[in-house]
Amino acid sequence: MLLKELKKAKGAIINFLFLAFFLIYFGRAEIGSSKTAYLIVGVFAIIAFAVNQFVRFKNVDATPKKRDKTELITLIVAGVLFGLIVMLANYAMFLPLIMWQRVIIAILLFCSSFVVFIDIFLFVENILSQIELRKDNAPCKPWIWFAVFFVLLAGIYLTVFYLCSYPGQICSDSLNQIKQVLHGDYSNHHPVYQTWLIGLFMNIGMNWFTDINDAVATYTVFQILFISACTSFMLTTMIQAGSRRIFTIAWLVWFMLTPCHVIFSFTIWKDSIYGAIVCLFTVALFRIIKNIGKKHVELYEVKSSSHIHDIYLDDIAFQVYVLHQCGYQVDRACLVYINNGYERIGELDLSGLFRIEDLTAVAYAKQPEVEANVESFRTVLRKRKEPKRDLGACCFSPYACGFFPYCSRHLPKPN
Repeated sequence: MLLKELKKAKGAIINFLFLAFFLIYFGRAEIGSSKTAYLIVGVFAIIAFAVNQFVRFKNVDATPKKRDKTELITLIVAGVLFGLIVMLANYAMFLPLIMWQRVIIAILLFCSSFVVFIDIFLFVENILSQIELRKDNAPCKPWIWFAVFFVLLAGIYLTVFYLCSYPGQICSDSLNQIKQVLHGDYSNHHPVYQTWLIGLFMNIGMNWFTDINDAVATYTVFQILFISACTSFMLTTMIQAGSRRIFTIAWLVWFMLTPCHVIFSFTIWKDSIYGAIVCLFTVALFRIIKNIGKKHVELYEVKSSSHIHDIYLDDIAFQVYVLHQCGYQVDRACLVYINNGYERIGELDLSGLFRIEDLTAVAYAKQPEVEANVESFRTVLRKRKEPKRDLGACCFSPYACGFFPYCSRHLPKPN
């Protein structure tokens, strides 16, 4: 019995061992060094792993989610790139070892980093799925997406900043700008308006904390929050533009964990703030061109029937899906059908002739089912040979299939 349970948990055990190696390896770093950032990411990954296992245990009877080929490739490529970046960024830690030890450590570091990325990806995916599938099944508002992205990004950046690089990553250029602020002697050797911006937040910090380190940190916190907001704005736009959810989550986790993005967020450098502004401008221009954020529509499906049939629910759910893929936000999805109790007396009363049923919640609740069906259709279309399927009741339900004559061509006539 025990061996059977261990066999079931084999994947989780291997996962945990890789996470343990990641923590032990970076646990040797000096507190306050840049290597401590990886330790923080490792702790986050352990928490993510625990939550993922809890969700898996809670939904043990549920059918596991099947990912299509595109999703698997995206996830694997992102994880491999992250593993390579972490391994190559920390080569100096295993360089003094002999060759066979270097190879083993490099492989273990790559694999553990890959596992860290995947665990955190699954954790974020679980969070976002819970936000999207609320009890009322209503469409998730863009500001909610933005808030979640912002909290996750800023949370990681601020944690690494406070524990590893307080009051900020200062280079020669930023030191020169800080001196300009302190002495009031400004020059155009660096963008003066950025120097003024540093001075503004440094003055706020000095008034609040009366310490130069805290003053510099005040500007750094502003920069982290600004960069997090710009990145969250970009990710929210991807959601509104109809991007596949896995791509958005992969980008989010990539920005959260990749060392260059984390360090970039608290490096007091003109390129950091300018990079965020360029991102903001580019995304804003894209939204204007694509008219994103203003495409709110109401959907009314008209049927020549006096009752609501199940097939109508699938129909309206699919139309909501199509509109979403086109970048529209469906605020209301209604079914219009005949009121067979209407009796005309005098002028025709259209409000009495038709019934209008609000099916917005139903349509949004069916979106996962619609997405799964669409993906199954794509899978069939990608095949070189037509699928083999026996004739049956499905050929006539809910409607007669237009391909029935083709599929039944081998049958004798009459049959």
